[in-house]
Order: sequence, then C-alpha cells, then structure tokens
Amino acid sequence: PNLGVYADGKYYSSFIGFAPSDDPRIVVYVGIDEPAGAYYGGQVAAPIFRKIVEASLHYMKVPAYALRATAGKPARPTHLPTTTATPSSEIIRMLPAGKTSWRVPDFRGLTMRAVLDATAGVPLRMGLKGSGIAVEQSPSPGSVVSSGARCDVTFRSML
Repeated sequence: PNLGVYADGKYYSSFIGFAPSDDPRIVVYVGIDEPAGAYYGGQVAAPIFRKIVEASLHYMKVPAYALRATAGKPARPTHLPTTTATPSSEIIRMLPAGKTSWRVPDFRGLTMRAVLDATAGVPLRMGLKGSGIAVEQSPSPGSVVSSGARCDVTFRSML
C-alpha cells in the first residue's frame, strides 16, 4: 500500500448488470476479491450474477422468458400468446373458450402453486414434472383445449 502500485498476481474480479434487459427491475453488482484460478469478471463473477438475478426475478415473480435475451434479439417473444405470465398483481387463469373448452395461458415463469391455482376447477388432466418455475408446457400458450384434455408443465429450479 505504501508503494502506490498494484500487487503482482492479485486480482479483483467484478461484473455488473441489470435485468430483465427489456424492462429493468434490478441492478446487481458482484465483486470478488482475489479469486482463485480464473480471474476475469466474465469467468468468475458473471455466473454468480446470473444465479442472483434468476433467484431474485423468480422471487419478484418476473416471468422466466424475461431471462432468455440473447445479443441482438428481444428478450420477450415477438408474438405474445393470448394470455401471458404477468406481474404478481394480476392472476393467471384458464379462460373459457366455449361451453366445454378453455384457452391455455402462458404458464412459463410461474411456480407450481400458481399453475395449480390457475387450473383449479378446470376439468383437465395435469401432468407436472420437476420443481421450481415453469419452463415448458404443452399445449402451447393460447391453445384451446377441451374438458378432459391433458396439460403438461415442466418446472426447473432457477438456483
């Protein structure tokens, strides 16, 4: 410290970012003092940033599709289904599409409990696989299904 120079072989790795990219809700800074092995921020701090952001957005009930941004492409799908995962202030429900048919909402980004709440009272055969938040579903969002149809939803932990 008294020499006014950097120490050889000592590094401070960092990464800062915001999420989701199309409608920022949080800013996260990760700093690692003297990392072992790799020392570039993108190698050691960015993976920690991702875990923090995924868990935080899950807690904030921000839909998972908001995390799928890639360089030069929009984070949200260019064609949104009829119903989509929404902020926690709104409730997702199966919407009637006829006397014995229902319009399937976008379950992606929802917890298993939220999916079960959305389908409560609707005569469907639900297939739920995994844990965490919904990442895949069949039939696709916006599809119309008849009473008794099967609806499969796959969940994945974001931690």
